Amino acid sequence: MNLRMGIACIHVLNDTRPILWVSKDPDLDPVLACGRGDHDPDDPGGWGLSHLFHFTAGDPALGIVHTLRSGDSFLRERVGAPWRRRQPGA
Repeated sequence: MNLRMGIACIHVLNDTRPILWVSKDPDLDPVLACGRGDHDPDDPGGWGLSHLFHFTAGDPALGIVHTLRSGDSFLRERVGAPWRRRQPGA
């Protein structure tokens, strides 16, 4: 079992929206979010920590989080759709 941690938006943590965006900041654990624009990255109440296996167990495509390198960012349109690399600054 992988005990690495991930930072997730409240929607993902509450299982009200699927994970459609993953990224890796140089100074943070992997970040998993629903990909919608209604997040305040500076609001600590909108984000939380969880073990990555809680996310990857239900969606094998989320194994991508284990291969993220610093600066990587990927999006998908819906669960089951292919991941697309998000270009820096996009």
